[in-house]
Amino acid sequence: MRNFLTVLNLNKLLRYLMPALLLGIGPVTVWANSASQSKKAETTTRAGEPSPKTGDTTGDDQPEPFLPHWTGDIGFNFSTQPSQSGQGQVTADFALTGTYNFTSGGHFLSLGASGGQQTVEGANTNYGSFTAGAGLGFGFFLPSLDFVFQQGASALNSIASTLTLNFQIFDPLSLGGTLGGGFESHQGPKSQIPIKGWSALDKIVEIDSANWTAGLTASFRAWDFLSFSLTGQDETSSTYQIQTVLHTTQTELTESEQILSGTLGLNFTFFEDLTLGFSLQEGQELYPAGTIYSQVLKQTVNFSKPTSVNFSGYTFEIGYSLP
Repeated sequence: MRNFLTVLNLNKLLRYLMPALLLGIGPVTVWANSASQSKKAETTTRAGEPSPKTGDTTGDDQPEPFLPHWTGDIGFNFSTQPSQSGQGQVTADFALTGTYNFTSGGHFLSLGASGGQQTVEGANTNYGSFTAGAGLGFGFFLPSLDFVFQQGASALNSIASTLTLNFQIFDPLSLGGTLGGGFESHQGPKSQIPIKGWSALDKIVEIDSANWTAGLTASFRAWDFLSFSLTGQDETSSTYQIQTVLHTTQTELTESEQILSGTLGLNFTFFEDLTLGFSLQEGQELYPAGTIYSQVLKQTVNFSKPTSVNFSGYTFEIGYSLP
């Protein structure tokens, strides 16, 4: 009987203790499962994070350091605009340019070569050019200096230089000024030049000219793929001498012409490497009375009184940046 009562009392005790045990074990089990899942999620998240780069102790992305390097460009240009190099108004050439970038701020040195065809004294003439330039980058101030050396048929020889002073007003807008000058000579028929006292055997003569320019430029990058430019220029060209091919006889001249022009340009960029450029030019050429070589008319002309001619031109160019 005593054993029976003892078993009965144990059953009652277990009946009271079981809910308490379940309440105690349940939360512990749930917390343990939750902690295990949280630990697993944390481990997975850390494993999915990008590993720090070699040499990067913080694991954050750092910009790559700038290293001096060469870049290259090839391009084709067709223009009906006057050029200070002294050639006629119509020019078509193919150019290759290499640029060595010293700093990320804009210090550079460039070398280039081009070849093509132009109109001189009314005839299509082949030519070749060599260019050299350098520039500096001082934040908002970006000066550069370029030289162009040219030789071609019809004994064409010219050298021209341009100083450009650009100011980066803010990111998409820059303003600047240009100063340039050069010398040019070529051969042409004597028949169209009224020179007295020369030998009738001199059928071809050499025409020597000098020019200098001043201009203002503004460029605006509206989007990454499109930019605009506006240029106003005043050029003075002087045909200072006509001489025989052998340089035995010279006739000095004092006539100078003036060319006023405005040019609107658009540049499109595709795939970061391909660029298309198009510009329209309107201007006026003011001739003196006398003999002078006209870049607009593409030949040596003689006027009995001062004359002015309005002109328009365009330029199309395509360029590709080499990797």
